[in-house]
Amino acid sequence: MNMSRMGKYSEKSYRLHFERPFDFSAFNRSPAVRCCSGHRIIAGDCGYISKSGKKTPHPAWFWNGCASISLKGLEISSLAVVDVDKNTAMHLECGQTHGVPKNGDRMDFYLHQAIEKK
Repeated sequence: MNMSRMGKYSEKSYRLHFERPFDFSAFNRSPAVRCCSGHRIIAGDCGYISKSGKKTPHPAWFWNGCASISLKGLEISSLAVVDVDKNTAMHLECGQTHGVPKNGDRMDFYLHQAIEKK
């Protein structure tokens, strides 16, 4: 609603456009390919988000580095392209980490995410 007050389109137009799928991965990959040198790596990092409530999907026990303890909540796993020659990094993707799967561990999720975006 606030965008319709300041912008030139109606609230309905903004809502309909935001409901369309958007390929954020390709959007974030584009400047990394154009601006980075050929000597680059993919780096990953996880962040803990405290969450309470019964309607949040996939809460589990995750490591909170600030508290140095495992706490119940959510975790996001983000990937970045690191340009080794220019000492820069560009964000690629961020996704919610799910709890430990029955047939593997969380490391499988992290590896799958990195290999998929390679």
